[in-house]
Amino acid sequence: MAVSLAFLAFGTQLGLWFAQIPEVTRRLALDPARLGLGILSIGVIGLIVQPVAGIAIARFGSRRTTRVLLPAFVIAETLLICAPSQLLFFACAALVGVVGMPANIGNNTMAAELEQRYGRPVMSSFHGWFSVGGLAGSL
Repeated sequence: MAVSLAFLAFGTQLGLWFAQIPEVTRRLALDPARLGLGILSIGVIGLIVQPVAGIAIARFGSRRTTRVLLPAFVIAETLLICAPSQLLFFACAALVGVVGMPANIGNNTMAAELEQRYGRPVMSSFHGWFSVGGLAGSL
């Protein structure tokens, strides 16, 4: 149940962000290039910190890592949506990259561990919860 809720929360937060992109773009007067740069920075920074996620999960376990990083991701995404300036938008985008990718890796590692424990495929059900969250967050 906790893993399903983690996927639901991650999806909900992403849905909220995606639905707010037009408003954030308008409010901060972001041209398409700057918006694209901000979104690209999330992914690039996420890739850079990916090895750190593996180290944290190996050292502290996926559950503990996710317990710290998922709330940090929710806060970072909320700050990104509410950023009052372009400078803070980019700073928050960097923060989302730093905590978002490791939180996602933690979620998927927890799901993989459960799948292994159950001895049958269950990963798709967790990603289903992510999709439900994305839909709910976008409304």
